[in-house]
Amino acid sequence: MKLSSSEILDVASRAGGASPSAVTLYDASRMGNNGALTNVTWSQQNKLNGFPNNDLWIPDYGNGGALDAYAEIPDSPSMRFTRGGMILGWIYPRTLGGSNGGRIIHKGSDVLGTNGYRFQVNNVTNVRSLIVSVNNDAVTISNANSIILNSWQFCVVYINSTARKIYSGNAKGFSDVTNIAGGLSLPPNVSSITRIGNQTAAVDRGFDGYISKLRIFTYALDLAQLLHIFESERRLYNV
Repeated sequence: MKLSSSEILDVASRAGGASPSAVTLYDASRMGNNGALTNVTWSQQNKLNGFPNNDLWIPDYGNGGALDAYAEIPDSPSMRFTRGGMILGWIYPRTLGGSNGGRIIHKGSDVLGTNGYRFQVNNVTNVRSLIVSVNNDAVTISNANSIILNSWQFCVVYINSTARKIYSGNAKGFSDVTNIAGGLSLPPNVSSITRIGNQTAAVDRGFDGYISKLRIFTYALDLAQLLHIFESERRLYNV
């Protein structure tokens, strides 16, 4: 699949064949949305499963880790994501993170993602869910208990002015897990930083666990493409 022309972020631990950087988050897409790491450690966890993969990192909120752990990406026109598309990646949450709302990715001027977007794990009415909101509109919420703690899962959110969907893949397979459909806003063309693993206005919504292969596309991948990515990568995560 030739999706590189629509990719605006592809998180990587290294540039080319270099060793993983302790201070830089590299963007393997053509857009060059590199960032800076704060209290983030690249992991080689998958070597335990026999699949070397250095594109894993540990914000490690709580559990003895640093509170202010995140990767920060400066503002750029591409990261404003004004036409929508898809955010996808693998997560391994150990808990639900800071205030039961650990951020996978967050762009905007406040904790709610105003002037941007947020994709996070959450405790909604005492169930573990994924939620997404754009420019602080009504949240889209996944099915109850669609987050599995201490386990790898593939998570996808589709953002469009006509629909918003959340998908999840794990050992049981890959499916649409949207439960409550929220707003249909698109991100505004407003300058703000992006953080992976925390919110942008403070450091109190840290993601507790691993985030891997986080990507953003301005193109809406179809179900066959998403399934192809899930099936081709799941062995890396022992799923």
